[in-house]
Amino acid sequence: MQINNVIDMKDKGKVLNIAIIIVVIFVAYNIYKNQSAAIERLKGVKMVELKKNEILNKISRLEKDISVYKKTLSKKDVFSIIDTITSIAKGSGVAVVSIKPAPEERFASYTKYPFVLSLYIDNYHDLGRFVSQLENNPGIYFVDKAQIVLSKTGPETDSKSVQGHKLTVNLVVSSIIFQD
Repeated sequence: MQINNVIDMKDKGKVLNIAIIIVVIFVAYNIYKNQSAAIERLKGVKMVELKKNEILNKISRLEKDISVYKKTLSKKDVFSIIDTITSIAKGSGVAVVSIKPAPEERFASYTKYPFVLSLYIDNYHDLGRFVSQLENNPGIYFVDKAQIVLSKTGPETDSKSVQGHKLTVNLVVSSIIFQD
């Protein structure tokens, strides 16, 4: 009988050990499952934070670009604007008849300086080239208004005016200067 008790005790010990192992495996599996879910959530949070960082870096670069533009644009004055418009006109084959400053318009962070231009041109291509170069200039220029009129040519025109030009163009061109 004693041998049976010893065997029964060994079997009971084995069963108990197997039960403990099963419980430990179950607990370990639940811990692993919870930790895996937590890792996946953290990966999602990490991706969101990386996207936020990318956007913040882009904003930072844009702010630097804006500050460079502000520094550049706040340094120009009305005379440099007129010089720029005149040099662009010469390079485009456009004859400037007059440039008249119009009343400035002040806003919270910048001032808009409009100019009324009267130009003589030979063809629409010259006008297109002038407007394109003006609006692509880093000094920020806008054509607010345009009027194209067929010029009169004939013996009554003097050598300084319309003679040889086919079109008269009246433009309102604006530039802005940022305030600090």
